[in-house]
Amino acid sequence: MNATKEKQKTAEDYLLLPVKDIVPSPDNPRIINEKNQEFLDLVDSIKAMGVIIPLHVRVHPKEKEKYELLAGERRLLAAAKAGRETVRAISHGELSNEEAFEITFAENFAREDLTPLEESKAVETVMCRYKGDTKAVASKMGKSVCWVLQRIAVQKNLSKEWKEAIVEEDCFFKWTTSHLQLVAAFPQDVQPQLLEELTDYRNVEEVISVGELEKQLAEWLRLLSKAPWDLSDKTLAKKPPCSKCHKRSSHQPGLFDDTTDEEEIKKNDRCLDRRCWDEKMEAHIDRRADSLKKEYPNLVYAVMPETKLNYYQEKELYMRFGYIVEKWKASTKDAAGALPALIVFGKEAGTIKYIKAEGTKATTTRFRKGRPLGADGKRKPTTLKERRALLDRERWFVVIRHLIERVGKSGVKEIVSEDRILTVMALAVTFGTSRKVVYDPTDKSAGVTGWDGFCKLTDRDEVLDYLWRSMRGTLCSELTYCGPITQISDELIADAKNTSKLLGIDINAMFKEASKKDYPEPKSWAGLKEDGTPKAKKTAEKKTAEKKAAGEKAPKKTNKSKAKTK
Repeated sequence: MNATKEKQKTAEDYLLLPVKDIVPSPDNPRIINEKNQEFLDLVDSIKAMGVIIPLHVRVHPKEKEKYELLAGERRLLAAAKAGRETVRAISHGELSNEEAFEITFAENFAREDLTPLEESKAVETVMCRYKGDTKAVASKMGKSVCWVLQRIAVQKNLSKEWKEAIVEEDCFFKWTTSHLQLVAAFPQDVQPQLLEELTDYRNVEEVISVGELEKQLAEWLRLLSKAPWDLSDKTLAKKPPCSKCHKRSSHQPGLFDDTTDEEEIKKNDRCLDRRCWDEKMEAHIDRRADSLKKEYPNLVYAVMPETKLNYYQEKELYMRFGYIVEKWKASTKDAAGALPALIVFGKEAGTIKYIKAEGTKATTTRFRKGRPLGADGKRKPTTLKERRALLDRERWFVVIRHLIERVGKSGVKEIVSEDRILTVMALAVTFGTSRKVVYDPTDKSAGVTGWDGFCKLTDRDEVLDYLWRSMRGTLCSELTYCGPITQISDELIADAKNTSKLLGIDINAMFKEASKKDYPEPKSWAGLKEDGTPKAKKTAEKKTAEKKAAGEKAPKKTNKSKAKTK
């Protein structure tokens, strides 16, 4: 290389260059939001005064009579927006790619005002230059290896939806790389759910702290060792087994654990997809409930007393199980009035406990004390008629619970009516609709909300089906009963009959099934009179006389001692 050419490459010449002749460098990390007020102010300033701080360019290595931008892309774009035909620039002449990168790095990467996304993009660019050598990148940028890995994770793992939100929405303006790193640690197909979950913070003027965000996102993590199902199960919820899933913290080493110990990381392995976890938990609970019904005919469903369910959680549980016991006290298996309960939600979901619903004991005691006195001064026993009436209430409890399950899964075509459209509309007006529709992965309109979603529903049958699904939860809630099962009201039973008639369900057959399978009449009642008192025991002589009267021969008496001798 001769001295003249060397001088051309190193000399800094101030030029007025046409904006159209300057091509941005792919190595520039700046991300420009043209709607941002600061950018608009810069456009106004350049309109009035031009570009004061010159750009840095080199002779383009491939395109003739063009220059490649090394620094100042924001000013170049603002100049174009301002209608400027030329801009001031410092030309570095003909430079090699390595030399050009050094200038770009010095002018852009070392800036303190880079946004988290720009910083992450810068690290990725340097990483490409050093062919993935993390230690070399850390040394070049004067940072730790961990710092580099976190920025790379933000650049590579952060979803498109999050990157757009960070640039376009003012509420994320003050978010740091530490904020984004927490989000980027989750799989990309999970991140849009996180964005939706964190919408409550968008209208808050004060930025959420990293600690608060970490606490919020911790709700999405589930320790796999605590899963009540077999992690290698391939059939649960028709999803891949947890043991083979990539949505685990162990697949993101360094982002969820402060240790590099493989055994420790495996021990603390967590699920990163809460919705998948919840679907598997539901499938596991449903499977467990089916298997326990034979063992516990009077099985009820409950949540732990300290559990606080929101509106949508209550709706979903009621649609799946019907009667849910929320307030109860622990009991023993042999205690009077104790019921086996399957915990269907929360930390202890899937476990069996014996419980007494709160208030049941007091109601029973009050009922017993209120019974009239007999001639002997003692409380009169419960008559068979009263016993059968209470037993029927227990049967109706089972019937209504099964009815709720069927209604929750029913389609609009199951409605028995000549005009289903009129029927569904009348039901919606009478009972109202639920904005929350239980998620069904096979349902194309499951995520329909608001005007945008409404406009997507163009087919009449699709609209009708969506309207039915959005209000059948309301019907289920109308049938929901949360008190002692022997005190179900006549009104609720009437509502159940009307609902079954609407869907063509034979509720009488359901009642007979419950009478036979779930709550048959106790055999001990055969020994009671209609007033509830025990029948007199028949003596052997009386039984013999009755048999003789019926034409049967009395059994011959045998001498036991002689029989033994023989």
